[in-house]
Amino acid sequence: MIKKQAEIYLDHLDVREHLYLTIGITTKMPEKLEGITLPLPSPEPAMYQMLKVLIQANLSKEKQLLVLAHEMIHVKQYAKNELITMHDKRVVWKGKKHYYSQADNLNKPWEKEAYRNDHILAQIDEPSQNPKQETLAEQIPNRISNSTTYKCSYVIEKCKEQKTSS
Repeated sequence: MIKKQAEIYLDHLDVREHLYLTIGITTKMPEKLEGITLPLPSPEPAMYQMLKVLIQANLSKEKQLLVLAHEMIHVKQYAKNELITMHDKRVVWKGKKHYYSQADNLNKPWEKEAYRNDHILAQIDEPSQNPKQETLAEQIPNRISNSTTYKCSYVIEKCKEQKTSS
């Protein structure tokens, strides 16, 4: 269910950028967080972005889908380079620098966008009619078998259209 919805959300958010996304359902979330999206270091040369979404396991299925929708908006922000996190608590949002503070996080423009749109996105349960966008998704249950953090993990790869020379 999570994998299917993530694909649908990426489709509706028009995320066509090349990315490698791992979604985990976990019992070990930082306090007071129901979900989080984390950019990960990409292999060099950076042919794709690597992102990890974590969702609290003890939420109802409906709440998990809402949290997934919220986090997928952040995935879109990262994929389109609207949101860039730095190592020194600075964040670049659409070219403007901000300082990250957990206490003031809800007032940040990237969070305002996610909260404004997550309920709308969470109601979408069908793929859009966009035949040009290709989505590859596969469940990888043993990917992190040495960790008890995840109940399940999905990897979703969004691939750019391949241009062929004629």
